[in-house]
Amino acid sequence: MPSCQAINCVNERGKCGKSFFEIPDPLKSSEKRKLCKLWIDHLRNDKLKIETFVWSKGRVVCEEHFEQDCFERNLMAESLGFKSGRLTLKPGAVPTLVKPGPGVADRQKERTSTKIFQEKRRKAQLRSSVTAFVNTKEKSSNKRTLSESTDSKATKPKKFKSSAAVHPQQSDDISFENVPVHAEQHDKLPLLTIPEILPCGHPCE
Repeated sequence: MPSCQAINCVNERGKCGKSFFEIPDPLKSSEKRKLCKLWIDHLRNDKLKIETFVWSKGRVVCEEHFEQDCFERNLMAESLGFKSGRLTLKPGAVPTLVKPGPGVADRQKERTSTKIFQEKRRKAQLRSSVTAFVNTKEKSSNKRTLSESTDSKATKPKKFKSSAAVHPQQSDDISFENVPVHAEQHDKLPLLTIPEILPCGHPCE
């Protein structure tokens, strides 16, 4: 049996005692196509698309999805106190009483969760990339600093201490007073003649 095309509605024609109405055929006219699109948009059924919709008598919507003013009134039946058995839609009526059920809510929640997960993963990947880049820069900087330090030590001239610093007790003045002279060497030493100094201050040869 044909069932209602509204999202999450389980009413079936001939089993629930309700009136059912066929979805307008979009091929009949441009007005019918616009009306059909309005019905499909309000029914919130993912299986129904205006681009691929094919009209059939089984594509129906039950009376629960229409406002009361969408139905034609049978004034004669009302005046006699009778309730009309079969409802009739007014021209241009649209099923606006369609609420998103658990299925729609679950899909929306799932899409939201997926977006949140994708955003978290994108941020984590970005954070990981930044951390890796910083670590690489730090390693490169450390290697360059170590290399410069090694080169500086290799080319730095060594400081040698002067003989005076090494032997601080050694005197710059050399004295011959305590130098021993052997007898053989004494005979070989030249004799020094000290000239006599005259009263005038000139040496006398």
